[in-house]
Amino acid sequence: MQRFDIDDPDVDIDFGYRLLHKGNPINGEVEERLGGSLISREEYADGIKEGPTQEWHRNGLLKSQGIHRRGLPVGEFREWHPTALWQSC
Repeated sequence: MQRFDIDDPDVDIDFGYRLLHKGNPINGEVEERLGGSLISREEYADGIKEGPTQEWHRNGLLKSQGIHRRGLPVGEFREWHPTALWQSC
């Protein structure tokens, strides 16, 4: 699966709110980093969120996770406090 950096200058959003890379809809994982630390990862199909999505707190603990289908959240989304002593996945 191809991986993209959301901060890449070649990544953009079109008028249909699809995520693009060099003008083409993204198919793969999109990551965001802050100070070198991974803070989010989402899967895209044809430029639209499709599949797992995860976010992490700055301390590296999982912040949230869920699933998107055709750009919409489905099922249960979970969130954790940054000082949680345990996390269920």
